[in-house]
Amino acid sequence: MVNSVAGHWQDGRLRAREEAERLRTDPAAFPGFLHRLLNGRPAWLLILDQFEEVFTPGAEAHRDAFIALLLRAAAEPGCRVIATLRADFQPQVIAHPGLCAVLNGGGSYYVGAPGPLALARMIEGPAQAVGLAVEPALTAQLVSEADREPGGLALLAAALQDTWLAGQDEGTLRLDHYARAVGGIKGVLSRRGRRGLALLWPQGRAALPRVFGQLIHVDAETGAATRRRVPLDRWPPQGSERRLIEVFSRDAVRLLVCGEQGGQATVEVAHEALLREWPRLAVWIRTRREALIRRDEVRRDAARWDERGRPDHLLPHPELLAEVRARLAAAGLWDDLRREERIAWFLAQDDPADLGGLTLEAFRRHGQAGALAALPLLADLTRPGRTWETSEALGHWALGQVPELAAWLRAGLTEVLVLLGHEDALS
Repeated sequence: MVNSVAGHWQDGRLRAREEAERLRTDPAAFPGFLHRLLNGRPAWLLILDQFEEVFTPGAEAHRDAFIALLLRAAAEPGCRVIATLRADFQPQVIAHPGLCAVLNGGGSYYVGAPGPLALARMIEGPAQAVGLAVEPALTAQLVSEADREPGGLALLAAALQDTWLAGQDEGTLRLDHYARAVGGIKGVLSRRGRRGLALLWPQGRAALPRVFGQLIHVDAETGAATRRRVPLDRWPPQGSERRLIEVFSRDAVRLLVCGEQGGQATVEVAHEALLREWPRLAVWIRTRREALIRRDEVRRDAARWDERGRPDHLLPHPELLAEVRARLAAAGLWDDLRREERIAWFLAQDDPADLGGLTLEAFRRHGQAGALAALPLLADLTRPGRTWETSEALGHWALGQVPELAAWLRAGLTEVLVLLGHEDALS
């Protein structure tokens, strides 16, 4: 939000990170921020598109702070807030007392599905704005197919793009171009999926569930699948997953969108309709719905465990852990979930091989950061639930690895002893 107004700052020297952190921790600082931003101008119109993303799992960490700031902004006379929200997310808004009060105060306007005339304007207006003509027969055909079709606007946008690609040199979008390139909006996203897979080697096609599995969230109450934005660096640069993302974000496929959030490269599904309209993906989601819900529950539990200092009482019971592992492994979700370091330790078993693999991964990631970086690892390796046999096996295993690993662990243990020498160490 702060970055969006950088070009309008009064002296052109906005310290975005400092301002954002101040607003995040203290919504009461917003009036001062707004005063400096307006600098004599009458008002600021803040538009939030796809406000439903605030209620997705990826936004949990900052949701409360963001909504508090938003409500503070909406209360300011010099600020006007417009937020678009999908109708199926209205229960989440109503469940929030502050947002519910805004709705009860007359702050909502409902937008129904566009009718035939509105659809025709959506088809012809943008084309004409860039100098393209649209054959009337094409407009009539598209309107008849998109009218009252669930997800019709996303399907219509994809169909128009494919039609333009089929005859972009002619300056007119024609029905025969549409018939040849698309054949009907109902299957446009499925055809794009097949087009993308045809551009990949078998190992690239095998990455499809690993990529889309991360880009999907399934609501535990409704069972509805929605998209989620994920950092691009989740996958290695040269891996088959990144190759699939590159192909599926090309204009000819355009099923994924790469962007940036907070200076970090991200990727997300371009059209949520894809989750329903591409049979290959829809079937994959339907047959793994319960496992996808359980996976996101594990993520939330692991985040809570980590935020509270990783206490033992928040760890899953061994029997529950075995059940979760079996369910997620059967759905092909276990290995990918364990790539997240925090979750891997949350799910770690009292097994030397399991803990040894996690230790090597921790050393690879943090070994260059010094002895203090080994302290979280040592805490996880020496939890009360670890048996003596496991600890002894791990010790012998560590001595058999590269000398640098054993030296790093020893240095970490030394730091523990140093800390215990301080009066406040145990606290």
